[in-house]
Amino acid sequence: MKKESKKKIIGLFDGIDDIIVDNIKQQLRTVKFKKGDKILREKEEGSCLYVILKGKIEIEKEVEHSEPPTAPLTVMEEGEFFGEMSLLNEEPRSANAIALEDTELLEIPEEEFQRLCFS
Repeated sequence: MKKESKKKIIGLFDGIDDIIVDNIKQQLRTVKFKKGDKILREKEEGSCLYVILKGKIEIEKEVEHSEPPTAPLTVMEEGEFFGEMSLLNEEPRSANAIALEDTELLEIPEEEFQRLCFS
């Protein structure tokens, strides 16, 4: 992983007590997706957010009466995170996330994300 990517991930924990961070780390798991796998689906309930450890993902929005049926919004890389919006807004996912290459993600469950936000 690139040095700046590690800084972005570590930045998620800035200002949070070390004991809380250690406890949160125990709840995290690494998940892998193959190129082309759909990681998040628009309109589904969100239960976690992801930090990209390796690979690239594309965030895309479904577009009605359009061909193709989706529009790309952005490409995300190592150290960036996604999936937080549905947790913050308590609404379904607002976009799809697709693996553009074999990808490894750190999964942060909603409960742990809430602890990060409100500690």
